Amino acid sequence: MKKILASVTAGAVMGLGLVGMSTGAAQAVCPYTSCFATSAITKAPSSVRVGQKVKVKFAATASGNVRPSGTVKVIVKKKGGGFKSVKTKAYAGGTIEVRSARVPSRGRYVVKGKFIPAPNSVFVGSEDKDTLRVR
Repeated sequence: MKKILASVTAGAVMGLGLVGMSTGAAQAVCPYTSCFATSAITKAPSSVRVGQKVKVKFAATASGNVRPSGTVKVIVKKKGGGFKSVKTKAYAGGTIEVRSARVPSRGRYVVKGKFIPAPNSVFVGSEDKDTLRVR
């Protein structure tokens, strides 16, 4: 009986160990040896009025004379919840302006800009935050 119990326990441990250790293929953030780090700059106005759209300016830069390309995701979110606006726009370098949905109520908001590089790109994604007050 002890041998049967020991063999069942050993089989279960080995089976769970193999299942727990199986993972997918390893994926690197950048598939190339020399990737360009980017830095994002997100600027929102210091304050807007209730019912207005927020005009967010976004720029991503990389070292050297390269212009990052991909997409930009701008998220305007009220601190404490209750409102969230997500806008996505194509990005090919320079400064772009993204407008959010109309802000419904007074309070403090966080504006987050994310640069998402194109697939198989040599750029690394980046993000930046700014704050906003709605009066």
